[in-house]
Amino acid sequence: MAKAKAFDAGDSLTDEEAILRRYLAQSFEAGDPALCLQALGNVARALGGRDIAHSAGMTRKAFERTLTDKHVGFGAIARIVGAMGYKLTVQRTMQLKAPDIWQISGARYIRKAGKLRVEFALGVRYHIPITRFPQFAALDREPTARDLKAVKVSPKGRSVQFPRLGVKVRIANVRQAISGGSV
Repeated sequence: MAKAKAFDAGDSLTDEEAILRRYLAQSFEAGDPALCLQALGNVARALGGRDIAHSAGMTRKAFERTLTDKHVGFGAIARIVGAMGYKLTVQRTMQLKAPDIWQISGARYIRKAGKLRVEFALGVRYHIPITRFPQFAALDREPTARDLKAVKVSPKGRSVQFPRLGVKVRIANVRQAISGGSV
């Protein structure tokens, strides 16, 4: 009785268009790293494993080891894919919300200076001198950390609102300061 030959998916993949569209694309879309490595190995063998390894700057042994290693580096994969005549691309899978430049990451009252420091998500700090605004002077107490947690900037960036204190301060250059102008 004749021995059965081990199945090699690389032997059955002969049409380059089918390799790209059906096999590699579906393997990568599945998102399983082990499946991606296996598909890369099969496609590389179909295209001539020794030539692909040489083009990627690897020995045949290093090439095979790379495709079986669970902790393979991105650089090695990029070289192999490039040697096969393809490139890796990034495609957005979901729509992300645009960053809000008016988002405030923190606010703090600096008692010595008599200022409120508002820090925006972009890392810009804006100091509001309390003595310049009668709204703060009318308060019967100094702002606490809890009072400053709900600080908001108006949608157009023309005023800073302190809802817990019941204060809304119109500041002309908040927008300029956040956008990269001088504070």
